[in-house]
Amino acid sequence: MEGDYPTGLMFNAQCKNKEQACEMNRSLSIQIKIKTINYWLSQRNPTFLFVYDYQNKDFLWCFPLIHLLSLSKEWRFNDSISLPMPSSNRFSRDIVQIPSDLLEIIQSEDLRRKLDNLQEYMHDIRQQYEAELDYQTQGAYKEYWAELELDE
Repeated sequence: MEGDYPTGLMFNAQCKNKEQACEMNRSLSIQIKIKTINYWLSQRNPTFLFVYDYQNKDFLWCFPLIHLLSLSKEWRFNDSISLPMPSSNRFSRDIVQIPSDLLEIIQSEDLRRKLDNLQEYMHDIRQQYEAELDYQTQGAYKEYWAELELDE
């Protein structure tokens, strides 16, 4: 929201609690099934993973796509993968605004989606134009000769 008006920025959230996470060297990671990851990737809006820490009353978050892009494509053949939850991506449950780094990702994903939509639209227009051009240059010519043959 900006004041009383919605921005139109949308995202999905998957929430887990800290008991579902694995803690190693003061860092958290959480195991996620590949089926779940594929579902997230099929969504129109970006999906974020949030882990709630009851003890500290705060959230950790990650944008799984960033981690997936750093992996080789073999991750797709596993049953699940471990997603790191950077300790720098933390916010209190009492926040009143989305953290700026999280908002930046949401905005960039929104822009990427709009560009993808524009590319699809331009592709469709080009196909329509080429079909019309093909008709104007080939179809009309064939129709003209077909009419001449009928007249003879």
